[in-house]
Amino acid sequence: MLKRVIAVPALTSRLVSLRTVPQLTKSSCLPLSMAAPRVLLPLRMKTGGRNLGQRRQSSSLAQQKLEVEHTPTPQVWSNSDSTVTVRFEDGATTTFHGIWLRDHCRCPSCYHPSTKQRLLDTSQIPLNISPAKMHMVDNGNSLRITWAGDNHESTYNLTSLRELSYYPSVGPTTKDTLAKSDKKLWDHTLSDSLPVVQYVDVMESDEGVAKWLANVDTYGIGFVDGVPPTPAATEKLTRRVAFIRETHYGTFWDFTPNLEHADTAYTTLGLPAHTDTTYFTDPVG
Repeated sequence: MLKRVIAVPALTSRLVSLRTVPQLTKSSCLPLSMAAPRVLLPLRMKTGGRNLGQRRQSSSLAQQKLEVEHTPTPQVWSNSDSTVTVRFEDGATTTFHGIWLRDHCRCPSCYHPSTKQRLLDTSQIPLNISPAKMHMVDNGNSLRITWAGDNHESTYNLTSLRELSYYPSVGPTTKDTLAKSDKKLWDHTLSDSLPVVQYVDVMESDEGVAKWLANVDTYGIGFVDGVPPTPAATEKLTRRVAFIRETHYGTFWDFTPNLEHADTAYTTLGLPAHTDTTYFTDPVG
């Protein structure tokens, strides 16, 4: 009798570690409208007919917005605390530290295009690094910064900056989220068309594996039908996805009633929905 194997990604929490950035002092945490800007060209400024000297002398206009010449948005400007503020087309505004931006440069000399590994020595970036000039490229979809000091040029896609924003996090637009999302939520209709692939397809072709994993990605669950009811067949199926990581339980084992393990999983009691290995330093998933 053949059996069905179900693949469900483990539910785990993810801790995002941010690299240390210059600590903000009380004075540097003032509202952006109170921060004295660093005026950068070649972006066009709104000067209201006054020259630059007059503009700097006006305390009521301490913050100057720098705009792309061919469109009123997006807007970018540099602040006196070595940060860069970006206002996106929908008005969402966020700020990046200069050192964070320089550290995230993806030019070939800072980031290997093939290995995707960092080539830049982060410790050599000045903590107070700031732009010498900024301008928009790629039809207003990217920001190019020339850095003070070494005149290095970095280009940042605005969509990527929005996704990586942190001060504050403004996230992707609703339009971008809907365009990228292909997830399907469960309801009663799922039982009419379960995400199933056949064992023979998974074992004999990479296309079968891809379809199985695509089901897991789309539905959060994936079924494999026609699996021979043996531990060996289940282990072979597992290895089609990845290697089996060894733990204190071993690599691959059967659950049989054995109270010596002092674990409910080794009893005949039913197990409700739960998340495995949350007590591991490196849990499943």
